[in-house]
Amino acid sequence: MLLSGEYFVLDGALALAVPTRFGQTLNIKTTENVPPTIHWQSLTCDNISWFEGIFDAQHLKSTHNNNQDVANTLTDILTSAKTHGEHFFDTQVAYQVTTQLDFPRDWGLGSSSTLIHGISDFTGANPYLLLNETMGGSGYDLACASASQPILFQRNGIEPVVEKVNFQPDFLNQLYFIYLGKKQNSREGIQRYQARAIYASMLIDDVHALTNAMLNARQLTDFEKVMVEHETLIAETLELEKVKDLYFLDYWGAIKSLGAWGGDFVLATSNRDTETTKTYFKNKGFDVFLSYNEMILS
Repeated sequence: MLLSGEYFVLDGALALAVPTRFGQTLNIKTTENVPPTIHWQSLTCDNISWFEGIFDAQHLKSTHNNNQDVANTLTDILTSAKTHGEHFFDTQVAYQVTTQLDFPRDWGLGSSSTLIHGISDFTGANPYLLLNETMGGSGYDLACASASQPILFQRNGIEPVVEKVNFQPDFLNQLYFIYLGKKQNSREGIQRYQARAIYASMLIDDVHALTNAMLNARQLTDFEKVMVEHETLIAETLELEKVKDLYFLDYWGAIKSLGAWGGDFVLATSNRDTETTKTYFKNKGFDVFLSYNEMILS
């Protein structure tokens, strides 16, 4: 989860990010299949196969699959990993590769970043280099994939600056994550931001300051003030309406968009008990409601 710096992190703004408890596993084993191929299967958290493909071990092209776009993306990532990795699949051996999410796919918690991180672990390739050559993005989610606590993240070419930080304010139990159920395309949000790049570049220092203020907030009211300022800055930059104005005008706490604006998770604060807060969002039609400790690895 990117708590601060969304979009601006692409241009080197300092961002506060927290790793979630949810992730993805990558399992690789050899088989006796002939000829040598890479049989790839991707499973949901409910053990349902959402992608399956067979790849030529030599050229990494898919010979059979149920989603050509996904197959093409895998080919790109594997090709990059083969080029930059210290070791790779043996072209004389057949493999069964299985990935499995432990969160619903539409939650947008990093199925791509955890995949790249897993392939990087297996091949020894630089994960940020793989990301740069394939899917693009800031790489904060790659940093979170291997993090065990909150981090400050700052893009700096291929190798970002990542610093572990102590983010344990007394009000953590008053922070909640709510899924809006409107899965967004991160690339579309990035394109919208980049179209306003000249204006956005003038605000990098403001984002730096907001990230530091969020990290160092000691009172919930201080944290809420930063959330509102950050939300306003992003809304004005992207020329989009704030999520609280769209869905939660009568809510008593602060609400901030996270990641791809408009549909994934939002961060909400509350000075009321958890059940009252949860009931408010449920009555609005939003059933996926997680406390900070339920969502975030700490």
